[in-house]
Amino acid sequence: MICWPEFRPSILGQVSWETVVTLATERQYSFQLLDGSLLQLLYDFQDNHGLVRSAMLAYFEAPPQEVDADREEGNPADQFDPEALSPADVPTRPRWIRLDYEASDTGTCVHSDCHLHLAGFPDTRVIVNGVPGPRQFVEMVFAWLYPAIYLEEKLAVDEDARRDRVIEINRVCLPIGIAGGYHPICFLSLPPSIRYQTLPVPPKP
Repeated sequence: MICWPEFRPSILGQVSWETVVTLATERQYSFQLLDGSLLQLLYDFQDNHGLVRSAMLAYFEAPPQEVDADREEGNPADQFDPEALSPADVPTRPRWIRLDYEASDTGTCVHSDCHLHLAGFPDTRVIVNGVPGPRQFVEMVFAWLYPAIYLEEKLAVDEDARRDRVIEINRVCLPIGIAGGYHPICFLSLPPSIRYQTLPVPPKP
């Protein structure tokens, strides 16, 4: 398993600002962005096969006041005081996304092996036909959730350089076993040039 140090499994349904502060305080993240938001990257590989057996990739927006979990003194939770901000200035809940994958032979169009959770719709699972690699997921987060910064920093180049960047980022493919379940209904598709190899679902241990 590849993840952050001292990983503790948890299932997050309704995500609140306090949830994000707790994740930061307990260091349950892979990276913290400059604005305090958190990225979680977890890949579980099946022994001796090189297949990704399961994965969990997530982004959690930081509270309106910056959370800095790497300060040597103080508690990151102390920096977030909802009472100090006007209700009009504070969204009710943070933005977050999470992509889950677990190989099985029972995937359906409602609960596929690989699916995306979105803030505001905790019971909704948007079917995805592959698992992004680490660089692909980070790139997706910035393109989706920081579009102005992404446009200025990554796309303000000539067309050839932009195409080369996309090819480089999407070069590495992780082989996964996926049972399907997404064909009968609309789903999100990874770029065709990097779609992961479809392999038989590995046997359960």
